[in-house]
Amino acid sequence: MAEFQRSKIDELIRKSDGGLRVSEDAKDAMSFLLESLAFEVSRQAAAYAQAEKRKVVTASDVRRARKELWD
Repeated sequence: MAEFQRSKIDELIRKSDGGLRVSEDAKDAMSFLLESLAFEVSRQAAAYAQAEKRKVVTASDVRRARKELWD
């Protein structure tokens, strides 16, 4: 799986709570979490496209997958 850029993860965490410093371990943990979440949403979105006999996953599929998994 592709990794999320550490600089972006650092930026996200800093923005969320007043500019705290972020350890490399925290960046690695967040990267793993984001990859896992993205994989699950992608898997479900692809299933929606396949169920409708499409070869393209749409933004609608992704939103639907996110809603099913986290709402």
